[in-house]
Amino acid sequence: MEKLDVLKQGRPLDCDLKVKLYYDILDDLQIAYQRLDLKALSLNEDIKRIDDILETRAIKNLLFRTLSKRNPRYFMIILFSDERFDTHAFRNKYQLPKIEMVLEDELKSLLHTHSGAVSIIELFHDVENQINLYIQEDVLKQAYFRFHPNDEDTLLRIKTKDLMETLLPFLHHTCHIF
Repeated sequence: MEKLDVLKQGRPLDCDLKVKLYYDILDDLQIAYQRLDLKALSLNEDIKRIDDILETRAIKNLLFRTLSKRNPRYFMIILFSDERFDTHAFRNKYQLPKIEMVLEDELKSLLHTHSGAVSIIELFHDVENQINLYIQEDVLKQAYFRFHPNDEDTLLRIKTKDLMETLLPFLHHTCHIF
């Protein structure tokens, strides 16, 4: 197994146009970020080491929808990856009907992405604000927030303060804390 790269400043020299868009957003907003390249890395074996390097715990980004065919409501839910998401408790707390994971074709149309690559920065594509954002309170207590820039071989970290005060207002999404 290849040794983990250390945190790097700035964007990689070779990234596709979609990934470049996300770096452009961060640069235009003057949000400092560091990146960790994960090439040839076994995430299961090195997840703790990645957490230590990024100084933040791993998160998962879940995208749910209500079952309504005519007017579905969408929810991006961000929580620590080692914690179970209780859909029943979430539904009860927010008085929602049954919800299900968003299917691959909806992911592509809503966020221009695919399962396994869902990330908060892709809310950029949700120009109609269809997606309600919910972030676990403890995730926001960390100094840094991490996400993939639609490149599963890279993790970025930004200050949580920059997420809340600069990136989310730019994305026109309100963060509901649960």
